[in-house]
Amino acid sequence: MQKIADLTITFFAKKSIFRWIQIWGLGHHELVILSGLIDWDYFESEFSDCYCLDNGRAAISIRMKVGLTILQSIYNLSDEAVVEDWVRDPYFQYFCGEEFFLS
Repeated sequence: MQKIADLTITFFAKKSIFRWIQIWGLGHHELVILSGLIDWDYFESEFSDCYCLDNGRAAISIRMKVGLTILQSIYNLSDEAVVEDWVRDPYFQYFCGEEFFLS
């Protein structure tokens, strides 16, 4: 029974991590603000023709690719460094469009 309780706590903790950003008033973080200012739909429409939905391995989202590129530019990070920071930083994940904190 403890195992189920632990899984439930883990699920809800992951599910609600970005709600905490809103609830706790952490929306003033620079990446939360910037993510709200960027027209992500524009990038989707511009790059969607470059993706084939029914051929080959599924690609990561356009928002993820554009978000990581912007983060690399803002923080002057290498490819490896931006991915390492993305894994550790919930604000990086939020900026790149994740709905749940992934670790």
